[in-house]
This record gives sequence, C-alpha cells and structure tokens, in this order.
Amino acid sequence: MFGGARMLRKVCEAFKLILSDKSVKAVLVKYFWRVIVQCDVIAAGILAAIEQAHVAIPWWCALEGTNAEQGRALLSNTGLNLYAADDLAHAAEQVVALAEAV
Repeated sequence: MFGGARMLRKVCEAFKLILSDKSVKAVLVKYFWRVIVQCDVIAAGILAAIEQAHVAIPWWCALEGTNAEQGRALLSNTGLNLYAADDLAHAAEQVVALAEAV
C-alpha cells in the first residue's frame, strides 16, 4: 500500500478540513483509483475524520477501485449517518435530499 499510515493521516486531515466549515450540511465522496490510495484507506480516513471532528452530517460515498468492497463494508457497519453507493448519480440525488432535510 502506498503511504500506509501517512496516507491515512492525510486523508483524515483533508476530510477534517471539509468538516470544519459549519455551512457543510452533507458530504458526497466519489473516489475512483486503482493503485495510489486504496478504497479501504479512504473509508478509514473518513471514519477517523468524523470521530475527530465530532460532526454528524450525512455522507454518501461512492468508492470504486482497489479494496472497494472492504471500504464500503467499513462505512456500512458503523451505525453512523454513512451510506455506500455504487452509482454516482444515485449518490448525488441522495446526498442532496439528505442535505435539504438537515
């Protein structure tokens, strides 16, 4: 895996930056890559950012690439307001609806 723990910290810090903006009502993540950062690392970074930022906004995550199934499983088994998607169009519709409901 490229970057290991260092990459996980970078992913976490990027999402914490997004979450620091109080006007953010929902987050849509579309991640597609095969080699550089695996989808399970993206998912772990999302979970770490949510835990550290203490923000409970809805997330829709469309992960595609290496370890996508593992990434979606990490996000699905949290009990948090996280939704995994295979289709970006569906995820976009859902995240807009969730943001409007907040």
